[in-house]
Amino acid sequence: MLKGIANLGYRPTFNQKKILLEVHLFNFSGNLYNKHLSVEFLKFIRKEKKFKNINKLKISN
Repeated sequence: MLKGIANLGYRPTFNQKKILLEVHLFNFSGNLYNKHLSVEFLKFIRKEKKFKNINKLKISN
């Protein structure tokens, strides 16, 4: 099992209308495109935020 962090939502900074699941796996290097994965959510961190622009998103923590 690999650990990581995920975002499930609409990417409001980019005005997306379609729900998307993005997962970042810690300490993993490889290509998982077109692979079937299982994701288990363990903890809710925060609601989605809309940033003024991509630069504000990049510098946020």
